[in-house]
Amino acid sequence: MKKLFAIPVLMILLVSFVVPVVMAQETVEVTEEDEQELEVFEIPYGAHMRLLQLERAISRNILIGTEVMTVLEKNHPENDYTDMQLILGDMETLLEEVRDMELEGEPEDLAREFLEIKKESINLTRDFKRLASEYLTPEDRSEIGRAIANIHDEFMELQERIRNARREMNAYKIQNMLQNMGTQNPQLVERIRNGQADTDEVKQQIRDRIREMNQQQKVEAVRKITSEAVQRASRIRNIVSNVSAQIKEAVQERVTERIQNRLEQRQQILQSVQNMTRIRERILEQVNTQLIAQRIEQIANKYQYSGGAKA
Repeated sequence: MKKLFAIPVLMILLVSFVVPVVMAQETVEVTEEDEQELEVFEIPYGAHMRLLQLERAISRNILIGTEVMTVLEKNHPENDYTDMQLILGDMETLLEEVRDMELEGEPEDLAREFLEIKKESINLTRDFKRLASEYLTPEDRSEIGRAIANIHDEFMELQERIRNARREMNAYKIQNMLQNMGTQNPQLVERIRNGQADTDEVKQQIRDRIREMNQQQKVEAVRKITSEAVQRASRIRNIVSNVSAQIKEAVQERVTERIQNRLEQRQQILQSVQNMTRIRERILEQVNTQLIAQRIEQIANKYQYSGGAKA
């Protein structure tokens, strides 16, 4: 409560107008890495794997950010960390969005929403780091480093879910390839799904099957695999192209919404400060009134005592 009283109202108003201007300058570019990540949305289990990876990345940043806040509030309690707290709140919201996404949606829709959240989480992390750098000392950074040294242990369960999703995706790919080759190998597919088959084993199994095929079967397998590869490449190009065309506007809408939410949150903070100020003023007024009343009573008692003694 003392910290809230110490926040200058003018500073709150000033930052309310300065921060949105900075946020509005965010740019969005679809990188080659983004395009590679979007490719697997066309494959069953691919979207699930990417969303789990995004959940891990955001969770990790929240955990680190929370530790940064703990160290700063402990070592430098005189500062106002409202902006950083709001950013962590925004990241928590993004995390819930990722967890609530429906995997049954269209691949393109999933890919677009994935990239929107990824880009916004990057922007939020960048803003948090920029603000934190204004307060952190070398000693603070060392303390934070020690605290998060074993951060990977926090995500072992999530990492296992990512591995399982990747195995499911790889099992689907091999099963589909075998079908195009006119054969099946459920034992191999199951071993891939369970993480028991390594890359060398899979390649050897494919080679063995190719040796068993006659020339006509090989030609037909090549035709099917090539045809599916072309179709898949076309679907991937469409996903990447459409998402790239929409992402800038989509992220800007998110930024605009975030700015509005920040303004509302700041107005609430300002209102809380003003309410506390009025409460403090009323308390002081009551205290002063009581002190005055006590003083009057003391004077009155003294006067009565003096009068009685004289009589």
